[in-house]
Amino acid sequence: MKKQIAIVAVMGASLLVNMTARAADQATLPSDATHAASPTPLLDKAFEEERMRQLGIEPGTRKAELFAEWVGKARQDPYFQRYVLSHAGSGMSQVFGEQMMVSGIARVSSADRARYFALVGQIFDERAPKDCYGEVRPDAVMRKLVVFGNMTDAEAAEYLEITYRAMLAAAHDDAVVVPAPADVQAANVDFGRVLENDVKGDEANVRRLAGVLADSPQATVADRCWALGLVMHAWNAVPEKSREALQSQGTARAYAKTLAAQPAPVPPAPKGSTAPTNSKAAGAQHL
Repeated sequence: MKKQIAIVAVMGASLLVNMTARAADQATLPSDATHAASPTPLLDKAFEEERMRQLGIEPGTRKAELFAEWVGKARQDPYFQRYVLSHAGSGMSQVFGEQMMVSGIARVSSADRARYFALVGQIFDERAPKDCYGEVRPDAVMRKLVVFGNMTDAEAAEYLEITYRAMLAAAHDDAVVVPAPADVQAANVDFGRVLENDVKGDEANVRRLAGVLADSPQATVADRCWALGLVMHAWNAVPEKSREALQSQGTARAYAKTLAAQPAPVPPAPKGSTAPTNSKAAGAQHL
């Protein structure tokens, strides 16, 4: 049983990494954040509306208003602007955005991190198709699921608020929270217990989950989608301390992975902003 718990914990950490990276696709503004007003307002408006449509937002809707407000806040923050401009030379806006978001989610407060994963879990529970769009990789599932078209106006507002806080946390170089090994070990036990309780008493589901974890060739796409839902439920169902340990471990690992891929360290923005900052937990440290 301990071996199975370890396996599902690794599976959970892997998905946490993929879910975190997914945020970048919706919340990246490397070029847009520094986009100056066009000399022709008509073209400028058309540019903004086309950007929204590419993200699945219909111009003139409440989501469009929320997105415009979000972009405006990013453009008006001088510290965030300086951070973005210091990276503009790379010309890789999507890569930069992913690095920024992974960094930011690893730095926000535990409450904001929990809000983010709870929101994604809610969207999965309520709107993911039974076959996860025919995808078997968690990151591929999230790319199709976590889109503005699958969010209510309230969910989009919360999503944009959290991602904005994450971007500022990255820009201001807030501490990356790394849980203590003992806390991670205890969290893995809690995680395994929740997952086991979800299938206990149903032999068919026990075999179904085992087949997915063992990567059985008989495990179908629907089986893997079902198991993904169990894993996401288990993260949000464990006690608060264990949830934070699992989530902060997963996001810290994702951040370390992006650091390994970068040719040079990213200089932080100057201190002194009014941006929301992470409460420095006892285990917080800079990687």
